[in-house]
Amino acid sequence: PGVAAMAAATAGGANKVCLIIGGTAGIAKQAALLMVSRGGYDVYITGRDLARAERAAADVNAAAGVSAATYGSAAAAEGLLEGDGAAKGRCYGAGPLDCGSMASVREFADRWLRSGRAIHSLILNAGIVVSGLGNKLEETEDGFERTVAVNHLSHFLLTRLLMPALRATPGARVVSVASALHDPKLPGADKRVRLDFDDMELRGAGRFDAQWAYGNTKLMNVAFSRELDRRFKAEGMDATAVSLHPGWIPGSDLLRDQPVCVPCILRCCFVCCCKCCGKQQSLEDGAECQAYCATSRELEGGEYVNWDKKVFRPSAEAQDDAVRRRLWLWSEEALKLEAAGEGKAAP
Repeated sequence: PGVAAMAAATAGGANKVCLIIGGTAGIAKQAALLMVSRGGYDVYITGRDLARAERAAADVNAAAGVSAATYGSAAAAEGLLEGDGAAKGRCYGAGPLDCGSMASVREFADRWLRSGRAIHSLILNAGIVVSGLGNKLEETEDGFERTVAVNHLSHFLLTRLLMPALRATPGARVVSVASALHDPKLPGADKRVRLDFDDMELRGAGRFDAQWAYGNTKLMNVAFSRELDRRFKAEGMDATAVSLHPGWIPGSDLLRDQPVCVPCILRCCFVCCCKCCGKQQSLEDGAECQAYCATSRELEGGEYVNWDKKVFRPSAEAQDDAVRRRLWLWSEEALKLEAAGEGKAAP
């Protein structure tokens, strides 16, 4: 069936579809469990390795008490299995999707669209902090700085390519997982965070710094989300976009790409700082926020939501219309989207 038919099927009682990008561990995996357990959603979680995504889906279904008959299969990831409309949802592994490779992003989007699956909620969760040892800039196969590629450009490209599914799904929601670290005025944030459109990847001599790069990409997440929502409304689409700060969570999978000793050291320091400041949250707190942003009809679009589900004001730069529009254009140019005419949205 086509995307429109799959979207219309939800009116007859079929579960809605939530696609979580980078959901094999941490906050997003916990969010998948919440959504499956509460019912009404079938959740697809992506991974760089399909087998790992399927194992994660199996974990979610087991924890939610879902029958093992159909979950986590490669067929489901390709959209070949139909939901039976049961109140309780299911979790499926989907992939492979490597957000460090734009070719992988394109291939995944093509498979999803060919499957005919609708998208009621798209959670852009994938994110990394590159190794801070030596602050050496890492490039992807596409020639992008790795933090910018994984944390922003892959999300931008995937959303653009999945636009046919979003347009065909009434009430579609795109959720960008950002961070309070996008705001240089907040405690703990890098004070240098800002978008320098002459050097977005911090390639200037001696400029690259892993923490600075991460903060910049989180600013990109918030700005992208707000601009996406504006474009949804300008086009008259029945869709919204929001961003969120999941909290200060030592148990997240964010530091997975660091050298073995680094996550342990940083996590210990992080836990101590959070406890001293009284700011530490749990995986469950972050997951509740993700699930809320993906499903709540209270949100009208454009909001930046804190881990406690309260709407917060993002940084001044994230609110700047000129910055948001310039980021959109820079992203299109970096990915060469305008020349290809892929996933065009309202200006």
